[in-house]
Amino acid sequence: MDDKPLVVVLSSPPYTINSVDGMLTVLGVAPKLGWKISIFLIDEGVHLAEKGQRPLEGVYVRTAGSHGVPFHEVNFEKALQRLLDEKVRIYACEDSCKEHCLTPSDLIDGVTMATYKELAEEVLLTKAVFFF
Repeated sequence: MDDKPLVVVLSSPPYTINSVDGMLTVLGVAPKLGWKISIFLIDEGVHLAEKGQRPLEGVYVRTAGSHGVPFHEVNFEKALQRLLDEKVRIYACEDSCKEHCLTPSDLIDGVTMATYKELAEEVLLTKAVFFF
């Protein structure tokens, strides 16, 4: 398949409907499209990459039909790790991490710190950008 870049920007904190929908959309399509995918975590979205998350017990997502992901408890740490395993590049905004008192050691291994300039450069090269 073509090496078409796609950027997904997640600014919602963990366990909100926007972050759930955005993450599951990427999980459902990333392997199938063959596109080069980058995820940028900005604002409260940087908490999605925080190590040691404890998902809300008993909260299950019912999106199997639309996203190809079975019913499951939401754990963004595991979801991001799955994306990293699929070679999706994941970046956390440096400024947002500072704002939320997160350091690189607080983030999942494989998530890279990036600047807004780097996000803008990536967006200029992409075919599509999705914001959640």
